[in-house]
Amino acid sequence: MHIKQSNGDADIRSDEELATDLDISKVVLMSLKHTTPQQSALNLFNYFYPGYVKKTNLDTVHNLEILKPGLLDNMLGKYIFFVI
Repeated sequence: MHIKQSNGDADIRSDEELATDLDISKVVLMSLKHTTPQQSALNLFNYFYPGYVKKTNLDTVHNLEILKPGLLDNMLGKYIFFVI
């Protein structure tokens, strides 16, 4: 299992570094991986914001960036593409 950037280039970070960047354990990271980047990102989002109420309380994507700076970059923009 390895991680690639969404543009297809290899992510130079180890699983441990990615877990640290996301502020989760490596075990949690491994449990959230999926064969598609979209599902991996959704799994991460659901991990950080489980349940309807927590998601609706965010209100906007902008608020997500305020509450967890850099999370979106780590989830969607720069790094995560899980390949099994």
